[in-house]
Amino acid sequence: MSSKPEEDAKILHIGATVAQLATIFGMSQKTVNQRILGRAVPSLAKGQTEKDATRYHIRDVAPLLCEPQVDIEALLKSLTPSKFPPMLQDAFWKAQKSRLEVEETLGNLWSTEKVVGVLADCFKPVRMAILMFKEQVEQQEELSPTARALLESLSDGLLESMHHGLVKQFENYVPPPDEHGAPLGHGTSIVVETGEEAREFDDGFDDD
Repeated sequence: MSSKPEEDAKILHIGATVAQLATIFGMSQKTVNQRILGRAVPSLAKGQTEKDATRYHIRDVAPLLCEPQVDIEALLKSLTPSKFPPMLQDAFWKAQKSRLEVEETLGNLWSTEKVVGVLADCFKPVRMAILMFKEQVEQQEELSPTARALLESLSDGLLESMHHGLVKQFENYVPPPDEHGAPLGHGTSIVVETGEEAREFDDGFDDD
């Protein structure tokens, strides 16, 4: 019969039997078997035979036999959704969807499509007012060729600056396939009158 020091050495280097694991972790052998069977790989120590009791390395079974001493809520908060178990991933994304729907109903969340539409609606009257600068000034004051050219240049520059700013903000926006209208950057062209010639640029918005 093996002495206790020899058995302790086996537990450390070869592994512990189910009975020994039950004693070490303070639970029944039935509970040990329920927790580790099919989840922990038995040790394959050199010299072991089929008659020997199945042993497991303590380092392999300890996570299965110890009660977790962590704050589960804090642990879940530290994980990214991709690391959640499949069932938790489904619950997480359903909760996210419900939260976003509530925010959208309250008017706190706008889709990119709606933001683009609002900006387009804001741009149209501003663009028209800028294009009317020259006509409005000429109705009240006679403009010299130099003043007229300067006013046209400033108006064109302002329009181009607005166009660049609006399009730049959404240059990476790709609308869903079923979205009504053309993607930003592929809309109708705005014709900017510049006196003797007309120059056009794409504002990416429907100009109906």
